[in-house]
Amino acid sequence: MTKNIGADRDMSEASPPHLEMRAIYKSFAGVRALDGVSLNVHAGRVHALLGENGAGKSTLIKILAGAYQADSGSILIQDQEVNLRTPQDAIHAGVATIYQELLMCPNLSIAANVFLGQEHRRRGLLLKESSMLDASKMSLASLGLNVDPRRSVGNLPVAQQQLVEIARALARDSSVLVMDEPTAALSEPEIERLFGVIRQLRDEGHAIVYISHILAEIFAIADEVTVMRDGEVITTVPVVDSTEQSLITAMVGRAVGTPQQTERYATPEKPPILAVRHLTLKGAFQDVSLDVRPGEVVGIAGIVGAGRTELLRTIFGLDRADSGRIEIDGHLVKVTSPRVAIRHGMAMTTEDRQKDALFPNFHVRENLTIAGITRLCRLGVIRRPAEQRAASEVSQAFTIRPSDPEQLMVNLSGGNQQKVTIGRWLLTEPHVLLLDEPTRGVDVGAKSEIRRIIRERASTGSAVLVVSSELPELLAVTDRLLIMREGRIVAEVATADTRHEEVMAYAVGTSSNIPGLETP
Repeated sequence: MTKNIGADRDMSEASPPHLEMRAIYKSFAGVRALDGVSLNVHAGRVHALLGENGAGKSTLIKILAGAYQADSGSILIQDQEVNLRTPQDAIHAGVATIYQELLMCPNLSIAANVFLGQEHRRRGLLLKESSMLDASKMSLASLGLNVDPRRSVGNLPVAQQQLVEIARALARDSSVLVMDEPTAALSEPEIERLFGVIRQLRDEGHAIVYISHILAEIFAIADEVTVMRDGEVITTVPVVDSTEQSLITAMVGRAVGTPQQTERYATPEKPPILAVRHLTLKGAFQDVSLDVRPGEVVGIAGIVGAGRTELLRTIFGLDRADSGRIEIDGHLVKVTSPRVAIRHGMAMTTEDRQKDALFPNFHVRENLTIAGITRLCRLGVIRRPAEQRAASEVSQAFTIRPSDPEQLMVNLSGGNQQKVTIGRWLLTEPHVLLLDEPTRGVDVGAKSEIRRIIRERASTGSAVLVVSSELPELLAVTDRLLIMREGRIVAEVATADTRHEEVMAYAVGTSSNIPGLETP
């Protein structure tokens, strides 16, 4: 990450905050989610919002976005109180929220998405398409994105879709921008480009609220940081007066160590549990071979588009390989579907939990037990006491909040939903565990728990294959790293003997610039 330029500037105490949220209270079904939260954000500043999953961050920004209404409290923009009863009210007040799950219409053009709900029209009827094309092209160019605005948004990479979201906010003349985990699906070069855009917007006078679980990003981009815990504000401090450890302690109420290499259980003398040979999926990856032995955690690193997710999906039967083979315990298996993969002792958490993993209108209990429900049945009938007991045990082990398994999934924060998706598969006691971005959108304390769970799974003799864009997590939890670039494995390194810079050099093809490394 680059040095935080903005945090070196003095904030003018004489100028009032551009955005004020005063004594915000909010409860759901008698459970207090926000307990008198106040937040001040100045124009021309990036204000970070930190906290564990369930701390109240999402509830607070949904109130600011008009998606929820506070039980009490007030919101002021430019010293004028506003009543944000709907998302449209928030837009009219100049508030734009860019969520982690982007709200785009994938089948519409870029220009149509930029001006969605505020189309240019002649006499209020006919669309002025040429006007919207020209305006959206200029707006995107100002953000460094030179693409044809007639293209469908669904054909753009996630990083470019985020810029379209930002362009839409600017087209609405939004003075307050809220960004919720904006780097979750981005590679490091894409993150740096996004940070450049954020600094540009900050320098133009926008008030920016930035939510992230990645502390390095806070120090790279933010000016101030507010830490929340259990629905309350714990502290608000200038970033330059903070340290990673002080912020972690404020978030979780206790000291939590940074990722460190943990105990290893790999058995290199034993044959692999999972063996992949010359696997190819056209357009995604080519000629991939790998082994994972009992007790071993193998990581797959690489930038977005390297083929990592597609590789895990193919091993698990979500996609059909064009060639190659998969072996489990030395036996050739034809994994034609996830059902077949599960029958052979495999389990997989997917990258996109919203699309591929969750049943939002089901209870937490049902989401936790659905993968292993046959173990909880007798004569085809679910044994409810056994199901409730299993769900409660996983909820407690993963500190899922709220802890009541009868809550609806839709009421859980993103990080707690992620814990559910991992806990679901551990109930099946898998022989091979495939994890795609297991700590994405998860707070510091939960990341530590997930690392522990991964190592515990390895200690039972399972083979674990992990894809992650968070290199500190990979280096902390894995025995070996396979590095992919452009659909191929270009390097294999022992985790204990490698550095972050070396992995990224292989991933982007610049390893020849580092002494002792060669570009494959």
